[in-house]
Amino acid sequence: MAIVNDLNKIRDWLQTEVCDKIKLKLPKDDKADGGYEYELVNPAAFALFAPTKDRLPPNVRAPIPSVTVRIKEGVHQDGTNTMQVILNFCTWNPGTHRQDVFVPVEEGAGIKGYNISATAEYKRNAEGWQDVYSFIDATLRTLENAVYIADMRILAENGIKYGMTSDKDGLDDFYPYWLAWIEFNVQAGNIRNRSFDELL
Repeated sequence: MAIVNDLNKIRDWLQTEVCDKIKLKLPKDDKADGGYEYELVNPAAFALFAPTKDRLPPNVRAPIPSVTVRIKEGVHQDGTNTMQVILNFCTWNPGTHRQDVFVPVEEGAGIKGYNISATAEYKRNAEGWQDVYSFIDATLRTLENAVYIADMRILAENGIKYGMTSDKDGLDDFYPYWLAWIEFNVQAGNIRNRSFDELL
């Protein structure tokens, strides 16, 4: 169960330290014209696979936006378990909604001096990739400021890689869904049951 527990620890850490601190657009696949107010939700963190809508945990609204923890490969040596972890991110954003456009109430009023535009119209565009990279940025900052995830040391000296999800021919196109990843290594001591009868 050690590997399962480690995956779940990373998932729980991501939920608490990253997902619960940001909000992203909740998908509305049944709305095509943009004439609606979208909802912002905290992303969910999953281990290994993102569940389908009918198998979601009770406290999760949708499988997207989310981050899923997966193992690329692991090495067990001398009682230490090192895992190459991949985080798969998914967000939804078909374009600029009215809620995304702010107008100043008065000049120089600062961030609180803005209202949502009453006249802006929905614009379908390909700028939604910025959401998934904002999710990546928040996760990278948290990883860079941490030494451990639970009892696993982040091997920062090995570097942290990231990028958009792609196949051999180029970026995958799942518009209006946006996919990206982070890859890094963690290391933990791994205690296995052993027999010491021959030493007694």
